[in-house]
Amino acid sequence: MKKIIVLALAVIGVQFAASAQEKRDTIRSHHKSEARAKMKEELNLSQEQSEKMKAINADTKAKMQALRDDKSLSQEERGTRGAAIMKERKEKTDAILTPEQREKMKQWGEKAKEHRKGDKKHWKDRKDKVKGEKAKEKESK
Repeated sequence: MKKIIVLALAVIGVQFAASAQEKRDTIRSHHKSEARAKMKEELNLSQEQSEKMKAINADTKAKMQALRDDKSLSQEERGTRGAAIMKERKEKTDAILTPEQREKMKQWGEKAKEHRKGDKKHWKDRKDKVKGEKAKEKESK
């Protein structure tokens, strides 16, 4: 009887984890599509430019996935190759954008970098808060 209960709880746990992962992926996908639409609008991309950007992004995504899947590489080597792939992406992107669009893209990248720094600070602050709470719990015991 105990085995059945433990097995049922394990199955429920796995289903819950899978559901949470699926929800997170859906949210990420939604944010990415919103960002792409906003970028297309702000950069005022032509239909041709938009199609070329999609092709560049798909190519980059495939290369990065292959890189992540290659377990024979060291972490340092993977980082070096990843940087090369992203550099190639930037060169291809710059080639299809006008100088004004490149400047807007650069500003957008800087803004995103600042946003990510804020996210890192948020998570570090949250982690520190949790550590403090755990320390207080230990002291009270």
